[in-house]
Amino acid sequence: MLDILPQLIMNGLIAGAIYSLASLGLNLIFGVLGFVNFAYGDMIMVGSYLFFVFLVMLKMPLVVSALLATISLIIIAFIIEKITFRPVRDKNPISALIISVGVGFALRSIIEMIFKGNMRIYTDQVHEGRGLMHGLIRVTDNQIMIIVTSIICMIGLFVFLKKTKTGKAIRAVSDSRQVSEILGININKHILIVFALSAILACVAGILLGYENYLQPTRGVSIGIKAFSAIILGGVGSLPGGLIGGFTIGLAENILPGLGLVSTGYKDSIAFFILIIVMLVKPRGIFGISKSEDTRKE
Repeated sequence: MLDILPQLIMNGLIAGAIYSLASLGLNLIFGVLGFVNFAYGDMIMVGSYLFFVFLVMLKMPLVVSALLATISLIIIAFIIEKITFRPVRDKNPISALIISVGVGFALRSIIEMIFKGNMRIYTDQVHEGRGLMHGLIRVTDNQIMIIVTSIICMIGLFVFLKKTKTGKAIRAVSDSRQVSEILGININKHILIVFALSAILACVAGILLGYENYLQPTRGVSIGIKAFSAIILGGVGSLPGGLIGGFTIGLAENILPGLGLVSTGYKDSIAFFILIIVMLVKPRGIFGISKSEDTRKE
């Protein structure tokens, strides 16, 4: 049975790459606004379907389709931020959290109305896998694209936040909005940039998810829960922790059922079990900010 372990690990890394991208988007919003956006999984599915419209329905080139889908999702994120989240930004974070649940439901309903809940795929071509490690691992071109694209996005985001003036300003807003305003940082502008970054990550994650699985409106709920579980596991507010959490969940939901330790019917429930265990054992996650450090944010 252990001879299939390398393949299970590869499958877990592919799934984990998508979950990690989603966790980055969630953590960015939490870092600045202090709430978990439960509509994020549905934003990912909106990105998937936007790409489907441009690539399959309008038959545009892949790069153009990805660019237009990303721009469209950024615009949608801006509209959502202005109409729903901005009015309650300085109020109880619970208000924004509850609103995000409603936003997610609305996005999901719109997708279901337009696409009737039917499963969609980007292409019906079957790509033959490449053999690695003397045939122990099979990986398709799409799966290679998923891993490479995810790594590029992760590195790009960390470089942007660490090295650029805008990235440093976002980190300052995340540390303290009040101090940032005193320093002359435009809070609204940088919150919009955070929403744009999270929308880009959501669209990329949605596109990659579509190349690995079929599209269905309700899949956003599942991916959102897994991304949320990833940031709880790694530590809410910790971007590196979210990455580790995402890959951990991806590996767990592939290795455990693959080795027969968990029934395949419970594969999507593994993230829930991990979430419960972490909340009981280490509520702030592996790299979570301690209570004494979490003194922001007005």
